[in-house]
Amino acid sequence: MKKILSLMMMMAGLVLLPSCLEEEDPLAQLDTIDDNTLDANLVTEVSSESVMETSYEEMDLITDESINNVFRMTTGAQDNRGPRINCADITHDTLNNLITIDFGLGCEDHRGAIRSGVITIAFDGAPRKPGSSRVITFNDFYIDSIKVEGTRTLTILEDTTSNQSALIMTSKLEGGKLTFADGTFITRDAEHSRMTTRGENIGEGTTTLTGEASGMLRNGENYSSTIIEPVVFVRGCEEQAPVSGIKEFAAGTHQRMIDFGDGACDNLAEVTTDGVTETIELQGRRRFRETRDQPKNGG
Repeated sequence: MKKILSLMMMMAGLVLLPSCLEEEDPLAQLDTIDDNTLDANLVTEVSSESVMETSYEEMDLITDESINNVFRMTTGAQDNRGPRINCADITHDTLNNLITIDFGLGCEDHRGAIRSGVITIAFDGAPRKPGSSRVITFNDFYIDSIKVEGTRTLTILEDTTSNQSALIMTSKLEGGKLTFADGTFITRDAEHSRMTTRGENIGEGTTTLTGEASGMLRNGENYSSTIIEPVVFVRGCEEQAPVSGIKEFAAGTHQRMIDFGDGACDNLAEVTTDGVTETIELQGRRRFRETRDQPKNGG
């Protein structure tokens, strides 16, 4: 019988559930876990890796929503932005091919995530044209109290719009870094193939990832991650954890296999270490805030 663990994990920016302002960073709470109850290394490692992957996946979704909406408006269509960017000020510099997404001192989305600061997209070519690219950078950008840094480059390989609206691209992250309110941080460099499909409505669809990543965890250990079977996110799932895929994960002296399941919209993952498999419940992804200046309420 598999051992069920409770994993206090924050998947930054994705499906952040309601909570009180006083709630602390769930990852910080890992320091208080009873080692007799949970494998603290397992919790810390899997949490850190998941936070990084889902945070930059969130950045890609924000980029997709913004650039597609801007180009639709150039054809005379109405502003029909998605919920992640509803409260942001978006400008389009046609001369320099730049899109600026400014969340100001802080605005709140439909799921309670507060974003602040600026995301800049430098693009070359139409948003779905093979060979076109976009480079995403961050200027004092935060999701709640987590600072996001790095340079994200996406290059379109193929647009199969007539076939389930799939968009295939490469994604590269250089100098990725999440810094938490207590000063600790996680780093990441990654190269992935990324395929997105669009649903009938904004905010629906899937993302499928393959590739590798490496960096340093919040506990100071170096890590590497290789996707063995494609990792799939379903944007319509309430949990927003991966619904399927297998990842090989190495950190410190540990080698682990992480299995995200068979497609069910749940928050479970099986982690195998030295032949022992534990089912981890990805729960407690609560919103936390650190008051900085005076956040505004966007809508």
